[in-house]
Formats: sequence, C-alpha cells, structure tokens
Amino acid sequence: MSAWRATSASPVLPSFDFAATAAFYGRLGFSVVRTYPDLLLMQSGQVELQFASVADPQTGVGQRVYLRGDNVPAGASEAGATLLRMDWGADEFRLVDPDGTLVRVGETLK
Repeated sequence: MSAWRATSASPVLPSFDFAATAAFYGRLGFSVVRTYPDLLLMQSGQVELQFASVADPQTGVGQRVYLRGDNVPAGASEAGATLLRMDWGADEFRLVDPDGTLVRVGETLK
C-alpha cells in the first residue's frame, strides 16, 4: 500500500464560455473562486470544479461528472430538472451543461 492517499478530487471539465459555465454551475450552488485566462475555478462546499478553456463549444460531448450532495429533490426543483428515484436507493437529476457535459447530481437515500 502506498503512503500517499487522495484526499479530494477536482475534475477538469471543458468550457467554451466561462460566463455561461459560471451561470450554469451557479444554478447548482457553485461560486466562482478564481478566473485565469485559460482556467475557471468554482466551488460548492468542499467540492471544487475546474474548467479549462476550449475552442470548440461541443468539446464536452461524452464527458460526464457525478456530484453527490444533500437535498437533491430541492436541487432538482431549483434547476428545473426531473427528479429520478434510482433502483439502487438514490435520488438523482441530470442536466447537460453548455459544453455538452452530462452532469448527474445524486443523493443516497437513508
């Protein structure tokens, strides 16, 4: 076993337009932390997402990210998304961001 262990992860997703990306993820409770010429950093609680500037607005097609959180039914309502009750005991909703990345948001039911 390695002495090193991961303590967090920050997915790097594509973004054609940082303003559109910030608005979309802002609806999911993320705030802009910092913007660089080629990188946008957003955070919600302990979760950080990074967005790399890309030239093609559809670069994210086929990309996926799964976010876990609390009170997913309220999040689905706020995002205007359909709440799904998954067979494995989770509430989930799904959205596609402006760059084509599938964003799944879920919460394990207790």
